[in-house]
Amino acid sequence: NLFKKTAGWRRWDHKVVGWIDDRLLPIPVNIDTVNGLFDETIKTEPEMDKWLKKVQVPCTGECKNAEEMAMSRVGKNLYEKIFKTYTVKQWSKTPDQLDALVTARIPVRNNRDARYFGDKYQVLPSKGYTQWFVGMLDNPKIDIMLGVDYFEIQDQLDKRCGKLIFTGPIDKYFKHAG
Repeated sequence: NLFKKTAGWRRWDHKVVGWIDDRLLPIPVNIDTVNGLFDETIKTEPEMDKWLKKVQVPCTGECKNAEEMAMSRVGKNLYEKIFKTYTVKQWSKTPDQLDALVTARIPVRNNRDARYFGDKYQVLPSKGYTQWFVGMLDNPKIDIMLGVDYFEIQDQLDKRCGKLIFTGPIDKYFKHAG
């Protein structure tokens, strides 16, 4: 089966670095980020926890926006150097205009782990996503129809197909649904 040949996985640890104050440093914030930016000599998790606690700006009650959330996690300096500029670049809005959940989901590490995601298993298809899909779709139970307007043949498909996956624009789908 082609799928077995093309669906292998390879380990992938997603690491992000940012150009901050003329230095290439890990993001999410970790010990190396702090040591590199502030000439600190943090070596252990308890030292990093102590440093973070010293710089964090607690929210009064719940954090009202992404700015408050970021400063409550990494302090004002790291917020200014990393979160503020990146958020404006990514969202075209300042962090005080965004929900607190936007920066709440960004990891902050108290160790030297430079991976963006902390998941134990992180993988990518060994031969790329195109080959992975080619292998997955090479199955006699799967029919692929290209160059067909789904809405012109929807009734025929609904009668024939046990399961149907629509991969077009979601707004167009709901416009015709009902």
